[in-house]
Amino acid sequence: MRFSKGTMMHHIVKQLAYLEQKWGFDPQDGYNQVKDSDLQRVLAYGEYIALENMWEDIEYNNIGETV
Repeated sequence: MRFSKGTMMHHIVKQLAYLEQKWGFDPQDGYNQVKDSDLQRVLAYGEYIALENMWEDIEYNNIGETV
């Protein structure tokens, strides 16, 4: 399967919005959102952060770069 950069970024934004709606995550609030939370919420926040990082890597052409 092939897809464009724009399609992938759009998909990631939709996933981020879904997690924000489902779990009430605020992109400006950091890890305070999961302090003293149950495991499911912590795992969902980990997914949220991973998606944000992936979006940034695609946006700034960091795919394949050494971190």
